[in-house]
Amino acid sequence: MILPPTIAGSRLRRCITSTAIVQSNNRPCRPGYYSSSYELDRPPGHSHKSPNFVIQLRSGNWRINRYALDDLIDKLPFAPRSSFVFSKGFLSGSLLYDQWSETLEVIVKLWRMRLSGSHSFTPWVKRNVEVPSDEDELKARVGEKLELLRDEICELSRLLKNRNNLRVCNEFLKKREGLEKESDLIRKRIEEFKRGIECIIQQLEETSLEEEEGGSRVFKIGTVFDWSKIHCLMMRECRRLDDGLPIFAFRQQILRQIHYQQISALVALYNHQRVTVLIGETGSGKSTQLVQFLADCGVTGNGSIVCTQPRKLAANSLAQRVKQESEGCYEDTSIICYPSYSSGHKFDSKVVFMTDHCLLQHYMVDKTLSKISCIIVDEAHERSLDTDLLLALIKNLLLQRLDLRLVIMSATADAAQLADYFFGCGTFHVAGRTFPVDIEYVPCESTGCLGVGPISSYVCDVVKMVTEIHETEGEGTILAFLTSQIEVEWACEKFQTLSAISLPLHGKLSYEEQHRVFLSYPGKRKVIFTTNVAETSLTIPGVKYVVDSGMVKESRFEPGTCMSILRICNVSQSSAKQRAGRAGRTGPGRCYRLYSESDFEGMSHHQDPEIRKVHLGVAVLRILALGIKNVHDFDFVDAPSPKAIEMATRNLVQLGAVWKKMMLMN
Repeated sequence: MILPPTIAGSRLRRCITSTAIVQSNNRPCRPGYYSSSYELDRPPGHSHKSPNFVIQLRSGNWRINRYALDDLIDKLPFAPRSSFVFSKGFLSGSLLYDQWSETLEVIVKLWRMRLSGSHSFTPWVKRNVEVPSDEDELKARVGEKLELLRDEICELSRLLKNRNNLRVCNEFLKKREGLEKESDLIRKRIEEFKRGIECIIQQLEETSLEEEEGGSRVFKIGTVFDWSKIHCLMMRECRRLDDGLPIFAFRQQILRQIHYQQISALVALYNHQRVTVLIGETGSGKSTQLVQFLADCGVTGNGSIVCTQPRKLAANSLAQRVKQESEGCYEDTSIICYPSYSSGHKFDSKVVFMTDHCLLQHYMVDKTLSKISCIIVDEAHERSLDTDLLLALIKNLLLQRLDLRLVIMSATADAAQLADYFFGCGTFHVAGRTFPVDIEYVPCESTGCLGVGPISSYVCDVVKMVTEIHETEGEGTILAFLTSQIEVEWACEKFQTLSAISLPLHGKLSYEEQHRVFLSYPGKRKVIFTTNVAETSLTIPGVKYVVDSGMVKESRFEPGTCMSILRICNVSQSSAKQRAGRAGRTGPGRCYRLYSESDFEGMSHHQDPEIRKVHLGVAVLRILALGIKNVHDFDFVDAPSPKAIEMATRNLVQLGAVWKKMMLMN
């Protein structure tokens, strides 16, 4: 059995035993003797010390001459001790080596050339000596990391036996708990990695094409093998193992639940079996990985997987990230982004990222969303008006389309309401990859405006804190949260130093300007002033310090004045935790909150849904525009009172926005 992808790269060599790519006589080579298998590679009358390793160039009917073989050898990282050309038989040529490290590099190079179409040989290794198992090497490497974690856990347990004050004791307990979780996640990632590789191998060998019991295969390759694609799939598995995103450890469980929902929905017609609420904490990897999991296993059939985001910035950035991670795994046009609506959009790609507003516009054209097989509503905890309207429409659509699936993703644990709204569907929780984050409360003493136009005092306080961190703390990116584009750009202008680069991040930037925050600047600290767009979805590498102003700008309807006012107000506790979590993505971090701990305790636990903050007439007008004739029958996630709906509709009629209360005017 030929398994070319199993030796496609150096990382993969650590994951599959060397016996998967090497034939052996299972005995050490004796100096001065040939192995019995060496007769295939040795010309008649040729006598010298047997090589430790022989790379056979196998081919059907195609032959190679000496000049072509020498040209091939020139492209290899190590020249063989000797080489032979054969005029008949299943071998076209052979390369002889004594060192296993050289043999390994050469076989990988030959397979890379084979996959890229540079030659048509099938490289095959035969060994006459024992070599260390690559599986043992992997186990040793991972075991070493687990051993270090165990040592840290034991040390913390020892320290806990000493006399400590309550604060220190709690810190030790939290740190030990985090290390225990990390150790458990490593074991789960290894098991998931093995399942993924085994799934590919089984399909290549056609030994087990049946669905796994209680779940689905993590990969669906098909009957025609594309070796280059398989190579990319396996290399991506290696990167997933190394990256350590928590959601990878739960891939099989998530797919099993979705697969079970698909079967149950087709058999029992239960709507709740086609909806999943996935709670993924900061750093879990849900926004980039779930779409790939679903695309890999083929559970969504021939339709598109649509992932909605509240903001264009997030939709663009996530699409680019997924493209980068899955390069070569799908067709070139399989992952696209539609940040703005266009009637020319086509749903013929495997994965489509777009804003929830954009998908609402498509619903107005195609009420069944016929080209879409799975919808992922990301960042549902923000509860924007577009998100709530979209969820209500999809709920009704689930009654019409039995093949449609819905995954609602939230970064916070307040998803019970959404689960109840969708027929009491199941939830799945994935912990985030967060390191310890020290919270420091630094209340601002200044109040009011400092006389610099529209810039408030807290903006100056943020710049001062960023300057202090830059001058006193070690290396690491600083992420500072403000409320608007004006504040962000003003802060970037005020913070100027040769040893750092200040970058803005807000929704009005072009993609090229937004992408600058993801780049590295050698020799300079990266300082990013941002609005709340960086709270979720985006992962900026290297962030170690967060400065939280505790403020956010939002539009809220004031009944007393009958006007919508854009005002600056306190963030919720949930948003504050999201901001702090930005500092703990890649290592221990620190969050400076420019308000007191009592201020934090007085904040609302979660932000209000947008439908409670805007004039209800805005929501009613949007519902009527979607073709809903009777607003009273609309299934709101958070339903306003019938009296409030009637009043809002009457106001729209008075303004001339609607005709006869339920008909839109041109």
